[in-house]
Amino acid sequence: MACGRRNRRGGSRIKSAWRRRVKFGVPIELRRNFLPRPCVQHSIELQATELTAMPSKSLFVIALAAFTAVPALADTPATEKANLERFQRYAGAPVENFTMWKMYKWQGLGPETVAVWTGVNDVYMLKVGLPCTRLQDAKAIVVTSKMSHQVNRRFDFVNFGTQQCQILEIRPVDYKAMIKGGEPAKKG
Repeated sequence: MACGRRNRRGGSRIKSAWRRRVKFGVPIELRRNFLPRPCVQHSIELQATELTAMPSKSLFVIALAAFTAVPALADTPATEKANLERFQRYAGAPVENFTMWKMYKWQGLGPETVAVWTGVNDVYMLKVGLPCTRLQDAKAIVVTSKMSHQVNRRFDFVNFGTQQCQILEIRPVDYKAMIKGGEPAKKG
């Protein structure tokens, strides 16, 4: 029926397309990037496919180059030491626990210290127990929370790779003052 073509079973192309329309329980029209395909000659479809495939190949090459360049931007030991000193200058007194619904960001500050953002301006500096091999080179970390969104220094860990490092110390950081470059706020 559609352009006079028929499928293998003898039914029209429209009927077979209708059967596929609700594959996986979601109508094709509701899926992302659905564009109805016009009924055109096969040779024209191949040319259009070749033209659209070209940009995706170049995007892949660009993405691959970007991912290989990322390790070149890693922190040097001198940068990590400067960042650790900066965070320690704005860190408050050690606390027993803190609330964390989601970890927005983290930053390695050395072989045994990480900074964890639980909100835009809520930062905590975590010191972990050794041996915690190559924490400063971790690509991703997980901070456990055994007590319903409460990270506790006695019960919780920083996990990365195949390692699990116990949290020894939690210190809140006055991040707003750190960003402004002013004096840390005195609490108490």
